[in-house]
Amino acid sequence: FRASYRKQVDAMVALALGRIRALGGTCDQQWLKGSGVIYSIDLSQWRGEDEDLQYLLPICLIPNENPLTGDRYVELTLNSQTTDDNLTYVGDLTSLWSLRLAGVSITDSGLQHLEKLNQLWSLDLSGTQVSDRSIENLARRASLNQLDVSNTRITPAGIAKLPSLNEHVTVLFTGGSATGTSLELEEEANAAVIKNFLDTPHFVTIKAVPASFT
Repeated sequence: FRASYRKQVDAMVALALGRIRALGGTCDQQWLKGSGVIYSIDLSQWRGEDEDLQYLLPICLIPNENPLTGDRYVELTLNSQTTDDNLTYVGDLTSLWSLRLAGVSITDSGLQHLEKLNQLWSLDLSGTQVSDRSIENLARRASLNQLDVSNTRITPAGIAKLPSLNEHVTVLFTGGSATGTSLELEEEANAAVIKNFLDTPHFVTIKAVPASFT
């Protein structure tokens, strides 16, 4: 039964990907050990209308388990013209493993459309308008392992709160990263940013504070 279902899913997904490519999208497949596969769908050059995003829906049928044991997962990159309203379609892609929204002008309101993405492992929000108002929303995502909030409106206090609410997530930000109670800062980190983090009581371990910082 599983093999028959997989064939039906493959046929539906192939049709959907054909339509996506016709509208400027791309899809690469990377095979992993154990016959696992990553579907990397890139809509950076997307020419479709809002309603054309429904072609992504068959993707939610792709089983999303451990790729190293022969299963499959999907990562999606959206273009800079994506709006909060567009994310209503993306929010139905429940098997998404990775979502890249870098440079997209979405806000906290748009992020609320992604509540059903409960298998999301990686989320890139760098360069968006997301703020501390989304901290609780992001922290509730138990599956989330990597979160990039570089160049967003999320403050050091918000960044510190995220790993305190979700100990599994690594938060990437401009100048470093945070996991659990550990903070790692890059050499080129801004002095003002460093001071804000040093003043945050949550972090027990702080690594690589630039020697030039006073």
